[in-house]
Amino acid sequence: RLYWNAKQIDGGTWDQLRVAYVEDAGAVGALRLARDDSRRLFAAWEEVGAATSRVRVVERAPLADSWDAAVTLGNESGTEVAPDIAVDPTGKATAVWLLRIDAGTFVAIRQKR
Repeated sequence: RLYWNAKQIDGGTWDQLRVAYVEDAGAVGALRLARDDSRRLFAAWEEVGAATSRVRVVERAPLADSWDAAVTLGNESGTEVAPDIAVDPTGKATAVWLLRIDAGTFVAIRQKR
């Protein structure tokens, strides 16, 4: 499971811990977060299964009580590892990760939103 919590900037108390994502199969690994100037949050992580892993992303609007549905990126043949995510000044999110094709071959992949 992927959990989240929030606290008001003015020094308020922490909200109750909430679930942002429940994995379909496997574990959550290599979590990365990004935020744009309007306080929209993005999370990217590996969903690690028994034989492979995929990169998943999710978005949360400012002051929203929940995250949007998680989206799987890539779906290439191979194992997707080492995700990262960033947001440019215009609010466009870019996720990057490595695609392991075989034991010694990695290819860099990116996707913009």
